[in-house]
Amino acid sequence: MLKSAFDKLVNAPTNIKSFDLILQQAKSNRFVKSYTSHILERYDLSTLDWSLLGSIYKEPEGCRFVDISKSMGVEPPFVTELMNDPKLKAYLDIKTDPEDRRAKIVALTSKGKQRVIDIEKRLHTSLEKVLSAIPNADMKTYVNVMQKLIDKLEQVN
Repeated sequence: MLKSAFDKLVNAPTNIKSFDLILQQAKSNRFVKSYTSHILERYDLSTLDWSLLGSIYKEPEGCRFVDISKSMGVEPPFVTELMNDPKLKAYLDIKTDPEDRRAKIVALTSKGKQRVIDIEKRLHTSLEKVLSAIPNADMKTYVNVMQKLIDKLEQVN
């Protein structure tokens, strides 16, 4: 279904081509990353750090490293490397998974949860000027389309 929708879009009379879609996605990603990086620097965090903290925040009971790697679209050893960053230690509570002693479960500490809440408010306030011009329904559609594309590409790989 996604492929047929993509084919229809690319071959539509509006002359939208695959390279146009890729260019627009890359350009919007660079702008959002640049905009958010500026704010995250104040907290000594990178966009990767923020993605890691956000992935863990969405799982209040904690999650396994492999689940975080899937959420972030990176390999598990990279997640381990991120977790070992000293600046993140105060935000992370890492324990052995009681069901699989080889696996680790990570959750945010209370300090980590509060930090995510504080930064999210700051980012939301800063992005509000930009995002207020885009209807909420359009943003939800955008996020849903990206997720469908990711899901489909994960099936192919």
